[in-house]
Amino acid sequence: MSDHSITSLIEKLEGAEVGSRELNEAVALATGSTIKDGWSETYANGVWGGSVKDYTTSLDAALALADRVLPGCGWSVHMDDRVGWYLADIGKDHFLFGGEPSRSIGRTPALALTAAILKARV
Repeated sequence: MSDHSITSLIEKLEGAEVGSRELNEAVALATGSTIKDGWSETYANGVWGGSVKDYTTSLDAALALADRVLPGCGWSVHMDDRVGWYLADIGKDHFLFGGEPSRSIGRTPALALTAAILKARV
């Protein structure tokens, strides 16, 4: 997936009201999965078998994605009460060494964190 396509996907995630199967599949493809008829290729042995994870609707799934594509990263998610949006930061060094994290917004914690994960990979 090209950087332009990933940037477009990040914009969709940041603008989405809710997560969706379509967004989950796009995130899976952007992070190296192969999709076939709604199923994702499992990473350990290349066998088709797991459904596409709910990256955009489940914070647990988004965190598992972070562990897979950005191992050892630090992250945070909090809500901006003034506007009702979530802000997510993720990065390898920012929590320990003062580096700049990848930052994103979203209507839900999962959308915000998933977008931040993709920003960290671009």
